[in-house]
Amino acid sequence: MKQNLTPNEINLYYEELQSKLTDSRQFKGKRHELALVLTTMLLAILRSVGKLNVSVIHRQMCREHDLIIISLGLKRRKVVSDTQFRRILSSVDYQTYNELNDAHFGVSITEVSGEWKAIDGKEMRGNIDGLSGRKRGENVVRMVSHEDKLSQIVGFYHGHKESEKTVVRAYFHSKTVLYGSYSFDALHTSIGLLEEINQKGGIYLAQVKNNQKGLLKECIHITQHMIPVEKYETFDKAHGREEHRIGYLLPMDVKALDAKWNNSNIKTLLIVERKVRRSKNAHFSHEIAFFVSNKELKKNVGLELFTAARGHWNVESDNYVRDVTLGEDDIKCKESSRIRMIASAINNVLNRIRCFDTGNNIRAFREELIFNRNLAIACLSRT
Repeated sequence: MKQNLTPNEINLYYEELQSKLTDSRQFKGKRHELALVLTTMLLAILRSVGKLNVSVIHRQMCREHDLIIISLGLKRRKVVSDTQFRRILSSVDYQTYNELNDAHFGVSITEVSGEWKAIDGKEMRGNIDGLSGRKRGENVVRMVSHEDKLSQIVGFYHGHKESEKTVVRAYFHSKTVLYGSYSFDALHTSIGLLEEINQKGGIYLAQVKNNQKGLLKECIHITQHMIPVEKYETFDKAHGREEHRIGYLLPMDVKALDAKWNNSNIKTLLIVERKVRRSKNAHFSHEIAFFVSNKELKKNVGLELFTAARGHWNVESDNYVRDVTLGEDDIKCKESSRIRMIASAINNVLNRIRCFDTGNNIRAFREELIFNRNLAIACLSRT
C-alpha cells in the first residue's frame, strides 16, 4: 500500500478519464463533465457503507463534490442532480469505462502460465421487472483470479442462461494464443470450448454434470473401476460450518471416450468429495463433483488441480459479497445500459478494495474508508 496518501491520486485518475472519455454529456440544457461525474461516483461508492442503490451513491456524491472540486483545482460548479446522474449512467459506454479502468489500475487479467482464472456469470435480479412477467434479467460474466479475486468483466447478456455460453465462447474465440489456466462450471463443459482452449495452448478444469451424460457416465465408471493415483484432503472450520474436502485424481484416456471428445485432449479426472456440517443445526450435506482437465497428471499437478477446484468454488462465493455486502441484487433498474454501468462500477470498487484491504475484511475496510478519506483517494492509485 502506498504510504503517501495525497489528493494527487484523484488528479491522475480524473485526468485519465478526461483524456479518454467524451468531455461532457448534456441533458435538458445542463452540462456536466463526464470525467468529473465518474470520478466522484467512484469515490462515493468507495465511501458508502451498507447496501448500494443509485440514490445512496448520489447522496454520497453530493457530500464529496466540493472536496473533489478543491482537490482537482476546478472552478466552482453545481453538483449533478439525481435525475441527470441516472441519465448519465444510461448513456455511458460501459465497455470503454471497463477497459479504461482495467488499464489505469493494472488489473487486466493477463495470460500467465500457471495462474488460474475462473469464469463465472451472475444475474442482477434488481433488473427483473416482475410486473411484466419477466423471469430473467441482465447478467454479468466475469473472469476472476483464483489467487486475489481481482476480476475483469468478460461481457454482459440478457435472457436465458444459455447466453452465458455465447459470451464465454466469443471471449476465447477472440484470442489467438492462450497461456493461462481456466476453471468452469458444468454449463461450459462443451466440446467446442474445451477444444478451442486446448488447441490455443490453454489449460482447463471443467466440471462434469448431467448436461454431458456420456462423459459423466465414463467419469463414474472410472471411479468405480480404478484406484486413484493421488489423494488430497483439506478441513476447514469457519462461518458456522465444518467442511471436509477429499480430492482423488486419476489419469483419463480421451481415446476411451466418444470420438467427438478427441480434440479436447482430456487427460486427467478429478473427483472432489465434499462433506459439510453446520454447527447451528448439525445439518450434514455430502456431495461428489467430477472435473476433467487437459493437464497431464504428473508431479505436483494433482495438488494444483485440487486447489484449482477449491479456488473456483471460492470465486463463486464472491457473488455473495456483491449481493449481501454491496446489495447488487437489490438495485432496482429496468434499463439494461444503466444496470450494466452500475455492475461495472461495483466490479471496479471491489477490485480497488481487494488491492488495499490487507485484513481481508471488506465490511471493516469500507467502514475505515468513511473515516479516512485519504485512504479512499489512495484506492484510486495505479497498482
